Amino acid sequence: MSLTGILPHLQENSLLPIPRTYTVHAQYGNGASTADLAVILIDARKGVLEQTIRHSYIASLLDIRHIIFSINKMDMVNWSETVFNKIKSELASLVKKLDIIDAYYLPISAKYGDNVVDRSANMKWYNGKTFLTLIETIEIGKFKDSENPRFPVQTISVPVILSITTTVVMQEGWPEEFSGPVMM
Repeated sequence: MSLTGILPHLQENSLLPIPRTYTVHAQYGNGASTADLAVILIDARKGVLEQTIRHSYIASLLDIRHIIFSINKMDMVNWSETVFNKIKSELASLVKKLDIIDAYYLPISAKYGDNVVDRSANMKWYNGKTFLTLIETIEIGKFKDSENPRFPVQTISVPVILSITTTVVMQEGWPEEFSGPVMM
């Protein structure tokens, strides 16, 4: 998914949609290794699932500091503020546990466009920004943590089960005391 055609000024930052299935985690790791912002969709009918926790963990591990949790299909739960607050509460606990620095919680109905571009007439109880306004105004800080460097993942190959090879490109010098990479 690329929003740079719609929002050309976002080209300077990375936006990564989080995949839903196990089979695309390799591609996710590749793209997420250079992302600044992740958008995680949650089905309002189902709430926080294992995949939500897994994708949040991976985003945290890859040091993606800005995460938008879009609680979608609010139309399927009758635009319920109670449902949204329950999911938001579960996500807030996860965010705290994973030390995610900047998290946003956004109730939307992608099918009807509620809180995507324009404010929702169906969710008057929500006072935050729309999705479009949020991604246009979010402050992406270019923070370099020299003690815990991030390396863009170039290739992930799985030639034999239980034998995963990851290739990274070093963009700056090795840290003086390098204890080795943290692998997912």
